[in-house]
Amino acid sequence: MRLIRHYIEKQTQACFEKAVTLRDDEMIINIEEFCQLEELMQQEVILLSLEKLTSGRKDIGEKHIAAILSIVAGEGEKRVDLPYGLEAVKHYDSLIIRKRKNKDDKEEKLGVKINGEGVFSLGKYGQIKSRIFSYDRNMSIERNTYTKWFDYDKIINCLEVRNRVSKDYLTVNSQMSKKALKDYFIDEKIPREKRDSIPVVADGSQIVWVIGYRISEAYKVTDNTKTIIELVYID
Repeated sequence: MRLIRHYIEKQTQACFEKAVTLRDDEMIINIEEFCQLEELMQQEVILLSLEKLTSGRKDIGEKHIAAILSIVAGEGEKRVDLPYGLEAVKHYDSLIIRKRKNKDDKEEKLGVKINGEGVFSLGKYGQIKSRIFSYDRNMSIERNTYTKWFDYDKIINCLEVRNRVSKDYLTVNSQMSKKALKDYFIDEKIPREKRDSIPVVADGSQIVWVIGYRISEAYKVTDNTKTIIELVYID
């Protein structure tokens, strides 16, 4: 039995290293890799992940393992509460085991107007820098992930860097088709709990830029553009 246990522990460690990543006190389990493991190894990998986040395996029972395996097998985003103040959350292709988040914690709301040129503080979200200048067709359009050019004359309201709200939408193609920001986040497989913390640049309800992701087709620079507003996001 001692030799069998030693063999299982050795196999578990190998499977753990293949399927699990530790990030900011969270165990991130790659579901594709995890589902290729034998059932025994799946259980052992979960137990080892929990053990590394707690003082041991005490109070972790078969029902907790079964609950975790159930959300892995289910569709969409799921979560289950675990002992030691932990939770397991399924986000598309990942299973995350971590300390349970306090529902009473209030997310710091973001709302900063970009009224002209300058550097604007976004609090814990960082900074955004704006610059306005005349556009020449010979200029190369900036394509950096965190530096974007927009047609300044197409902006109707004062631009605002804020969190998402329910009526937000994006213009997603050259035919000016619109998509709800919520649907865009779903299509991009962005976890539900992360969506409120992604800053957006908005012109009223129309999203100009989902920072770190994409910009609106409606504000892209064209041959008819005369004035550019450059926005640089600094984390």
